[in-house]
Amino acid sequence: MIQLKQGLKLMVEKIKKRKYITKKLLNLKFLNYFGISIINLDYLLYVSHYKWIFKIFKIPYFKINFLQSDINQIDKKIISRIKKSYSISMSSKQGQNISGMWNYSLNQYYHEIHDSILNKDNTLKLFNNMFRSKFVFGIASGDIVKHSNSFLGKKIWNIKYIDSIISLSSYLGCTRYESPHQGDYAQYSKVDIENIIVSIENQIKSNISFPNIGSPYGIIIKKTLLTQEDLEHLYAALRIKEYLTHLGLLKESNKFNFLEIGGGYGGLCRWLNIILEKNINTYTIVDLPLISQIQAFFLASFFKKDNIVLANEKNNLNSKIILKTNTEYLNDIENNYNIVINQNSMPEMTDEIVEEYLNKISNDNLKYFISFNHEAISTHFNQKQVSVREICEKNPKLNLILRNPSFMRNGYLEEIYNLR
Repeated sequence: MIQLKQGLKLMVEKIKKRKYITKKLLNLKFLNYFGISIINLDYLLYVSHYKWIFKIFKIPYFKINFLQSDINQIDKKIISRIKKSYSISMSSKQGQNISGMWNYSLNQYYHEIHDSILNKDNTLKLFNNMFRSKFVFGIASGDIVKHSNSFLGKKIWNIKYIDSIISLSSYLGCTRYESPHQGDYAQYSKVDIENIIVSIENQIKSNISFPNIGSPYGIIIKKTLLTQEDLEHLYAALRIKEYLTHLGLLKESNKFNFLEIGGGYGGLCRWLNIILEKNINTYTIVDLPLISQIQAFFLASFFKKDNIVLANEKNNLNSKIILKTNTEYLNDIENNYNIVINQNSMPEMTDEIVEEYLNKISNDNLKYFISFNHEAISTHFNQKQVSVREICEKNPKLNLILRNPSFMRNGYLEEIYNLR
């Protein structure tokens, strides 16, 4: 038994050493120049239709386009509100309780926008180009698009875009669901992809082009701008609508207070407020103070700015979208949320933080808690990533009623909990 343990320990150490060497090699600028990088390797691993990798050079290619947003179209009042909101958060030391992973990310990638909001006058310019910047790390692709510049990089990024389109299309029934075991695969022409976009828009009765906010980039098909993250947010919104419909909640007269814990740049909020407009009374996002300001800029640029309450602002009761810092929410006595959503963020928190959120939402107002997350067995900054299910099992009030794999993202699960 002792020898077996020693053997396993030695094997783990060898694997770690190989991973370290591989990581060092993939970080070499020489290899990056040819499109061989950690980012591009990750993109290949994210592809749901894994057999497509063998046809990477045959898949129809769509160039990545960069849109430049008009800075003159931005209402400067929203920047003033952002500066005031964030200054209050910093002076009152909000958002101190965060995971090691996000503490590192904020220090490494977000310092420019942090300094700008507090002390500089270039904040408007930074936000106007935010989707190409470092400071959307973890919530959008941002400046890592540079890894798509090489010939191989272009092909890798293209396969991920097309993979996302076909995954969404297969979910909606606009195309057949490919089998990795038999039959043709990756048999789409450029015209096929164009027709699929039309079919998706007809199916959901909505234009799916990403708005020209923050100078976004993506592939353009039939004048429709498609970004990696927005396709995933659209899928999540459609899936949530489907689940709530089957649960009998989406009658026209029913209105609910939504709460999203960790809202990224606001992409899911945007889509749910389009798709479920008649059923949303209020939509609150809880996040770290700096991420909350990114949401403020994006959502105020897309919706009516007066319809959005920023962190540390007084709610005028007529506002539909409410932004709060994590500290604000956890200290708030008011807790009347019916539908609570977490997408792709609880695994990045600590067990204690997730437990605190789940204890807070587990009250008589809650109808359903919806989790779209992975359960990866991995460690970052000496912190094991959280399994939402394992934490929910410790909560005596929450009951798992549904657990499905994602159509859109390999390794992701869609779970729904109600009160016992």
